[in-house]
Amino acid sequence: MRSLSLFAVALICATGLANAQDAAKPEVMTREHAPLDAKVFIVSPADGATLGQDVTVKFGVEGIALVPSTQVK
Repeated sequence: MRSLSLFAVALICATGLANAQDAAKPEVMTREHAPLDAKVFIVSPADGATLGQDVTVKFGVEGIALVPSTQVK
């Protein structure tokens, strides 16, 4: 009888975990392809520059919008 009770508790827990995992799945987002003429490039540092320990890299884009990763677009 005790093993049947433990089995029932384990089954209830497993079902709850499965439902929680399904609820945590993110929505599937569709991706749009970038236009063929879109470009991403490095603005700075300049090609061949001598760099120190701390470097800030600036990127540029053409032909495509750049939005934060938190924004769905």
